[in-house]
Amino acid sequence: MSARDYSHAPIASALVRVAVDATPLVGPRTGVGRFVESVLPRLGRLEGIEARPYVLSRSARASELPDGARRVIVPAGVAVKSWGRGGPSFAWAFPQADAIHGTNYIGPPGPHTVVTVHDCTFVTAPERCTPTVAAFGPVVRRVAASGGWIHALSEHVAAEARELFATSRVVAVHLAAGEVSETPESASVGRLAPDAPFILSLATLEARKNLPRLVQAFAAVAARQPDVMLVLAGPDGPDAPAVRDAIEALPAATRERVRTPGFVDDDERAALLTGATVLAYPSLDEGFGLPMLEAWQHDVPVVAARARALPEIAGDAARLVDPLDVDALAGALEDTLTDAAARASLVARGRRRLDAFSWDATVEGLVSIYRRAMERE
Repeated sequence: MSARDYSHAPIASALVRVAVDATPLVGPRTGVGRFVESVLPRLGRLEGIEARPYVLSRSARASELPDGARRVIVPAGVAVKSWGRGGPSFAWAFPQADAIHGTNYIGPPGPHTVVTVHDCTFVTAPERCTPTVAAFGPVVRRVAASGGWIHALSEHVAAEARELFATSRVVAVHLAAGEVSETPESASVGRLAPDAPFILSLATLEARKNLPRLVQAFAAVAARQPDVMLVLAGPDGPDAPAVRDAIEALPAATRERVRTPGFVDDDERAALLTGATVLAYPSLDEGFGLPMLEAWQHDVPVVAARARALPEIAGDAARLVDPLDVDALAGALEDTLTDAAARASLVARGRRRLDAFSWDATVEGLVSIYRRAMERE
């Protein structure tokens, strides 16, 4: 279905009416949700842009919907199947939209659609993804084939997307970090943040996050640093059994120094970052790396994987290691834990690196893509 089915406004109009998928704002806030919650209000403040959030859900309560969001009575799973297999476009859900922004991979095929591709693991390594995420592939392919646009979070993802989806209509626009909130004082925060030096991981328990190897690396660090702890904060995912097995394989005394609080809200996340000695980010595949920016905001040094988009985003502000080399990961973590000068240097570089990322620049880049999509016949 062509863009004319979505839009009734003249192409020459200065006003861009963009329908923005706000579904990631329903339920626990993930990295995609943080992206959407940061972009939407900024779009709403721009002259010449009318952002119209929508939520794909049949069951979400009214109280769960973001302010001003329009409920589209189509579950996301149904939309994925339809848009990936040539079914209905649900054009009625986007009245008078000049552009449609699918913020989490999916959107109705057509030249006025922009889909954000956060990483390409769902195509390059589908075995590391849930079936839900793996199903995004056909949708992105149809958007690209129908003349739509892809917003990539990094130049690395953009290069992959151009090759994987056979399109030149791919634009890299970086994200940024959210606002730093004051750390609350509460019993729950005390439960989460150990009163000891600790390595922090902020990640869903999925295979690409490489957490079993992080647990193995911690075993080596813990054997030489008896006070250090490990906190694996993040919601359950398909790799949870492997993570639990890695923890169970630790010596009993080391196992007691590992905490797995599960999903943490924004206040708890800030508390953990405030108290952490180092952030461990050994992912096998990332399209951006938002936790690194959050760590830099809180003056936490970062040890990350030399993989995929992470070197591009980290610049010189993280210590990078081979994510498959447990010994190298353990060595980098221990060096950072024990070398105050090294930590101070990484913190200073992280603060400088933050200057390269701003939400205003993100929104400016997105609006540029919207306008290009709007003008496309």
